[in-house]
Amino acid sequence: MDTNFITNDKIIYHQQQLGSWLKGQAVNPITVEIHLTEKCNNRCFYCNYEKSNKEMCFKDFKKAVKKLSEIKVKGLIFSGGGDPLLYAQLSSALRLTASYKIDAAIITNLLSEDAVKFQAILKNCLWCRISLDSSNRSVYRKIRGTDSFDRVIRNINSLVKMKKKEDSSTTLGVQSVVNRYNYKDIFDEIKMVSEFGVDYFQIRPVETKLNERLKYSKKQYDQVLDQVEKGRRYERRDFKIIWSQKWDTLNPYKKNRKHGFSFCHAYQMILAIDVSGDAYACCHQIENKNQELLYGNIFRQPIKKIMSCRKEKIKKIDLTKCYLECRASSINKYLEKFKKTTEHKNFL
Repeated sequence: MDTNFITNDKIIYHQQQLGSWLKGQAVNPITVEIHLTEKCNNRCFYCNYEKSNKEMCFKDFKKAVKKLSEIKVKGLIFSGGGDPLLYAQLSSALRLTASYKIDAAIITNLLSEDAVKFQAILKNCLWCRISLDSSNRSVYRKIRGTDSFDRVIRNINSLVKMKKKEDSSTTLGVQSVVNRYNYKDIFDEIKMVSEFGVDYFQIRPVETKLNERLKYSKKQYDQVLDQVEKGRRYERRDFKIIWSQKWDTLNPYKKNRKHGFSFCHAYQMILAIDVSGDAYACCHQIENKNQELLYGNIFRQPIKKIMSCRKEKIKKIDLTKCYLECRASSINKYLEKFKKTTEHKNFL
């Protein structure tokens, strides 16, 4: 199985936008992340998003996706915030997105059991990533704040079974965020997940800001790495282990950790929308409720007006307050190289 769905060079497949950007022209977002709800049935200790009963009105969602289609957005990620499976009209939202020829994807804890929504995911999403973090009830409870491990495992098995029955092409993945509770559990997770019938298992670090202390000691990191290498025996043609590229920076052996770029060049290529319709530079600005990087409200304002204010707004970004290896990091590193003059560039 090809695992090119998780790479850091996807921007090269958008030559028109890349060409416009190089000429200094405005570029509309390629990928948008949208939060349908702030409701969540997990209480992960590492999550910093605000939780409430607030949800996006479906009538407003219809306005938003129509406007996104008008500016030719290519991909829409349903995430949170809260867990998108708790949104009552998720199935309708996914179908509507597909009807506008926008690729859909979803990130979920898969704690809610709903066959109708599962089927909608398998019919309308290119991929579904499931946050698990554990191979057993005890560790799951410590990390995710609920005693729901067994139910999630049942739901994963149900989703995989349904995928086979429906002959769906949706890529199913399971993710583990390595932390102080599960760093000794990675090998057991790999072994367990390899038996589910999903397409991949991704191991990634806890997100860390530039000036924050790293979450791992060298000993812990080495233990994780050793478990991953041992776990590769379970890889098959149809099951891959993905070591997140975030580890390149977020590992204790890395000295002088830095972003690797001087500015958020990717601000034009991505966008994040919260439950109220507020459009931010990225999902982390939703997390921080950063009004300086709030472009406007997609429910109430013309989309062109929101797009037009981005250039001025992004000047206020403070990279020292940004997470290392965020969604835009790999794009920013790539684009920064284009900004630099290369000698003898015509000799490949």
